[in-house]
Amino acid sequence: MPLQHTVGIDVSKARLDARRLSDGEAAQFANTKAGFQQLVAWSGDAVECIAYEGGGKEAPSQ
Repeated sequence: MPLQHTVGIDVSKARLDARRLSDGEAAQFANTKAGFQQLVAWSGDAVECIAYEGGGKEAPSQ
């Protein structure tokens, strides 16, 4: 499967951080129904694979 047709998504409670491998463009969307619909539209028709992971808590500042 060609990686250029892949979108990577980091999922957190508040937002979806996405990156398209085809052009390297990144975008953020709210983790809501409307945000998900925007993510699908932004991803485009050529996407063959979506890789996602759950976001963890941020490291404490020092």
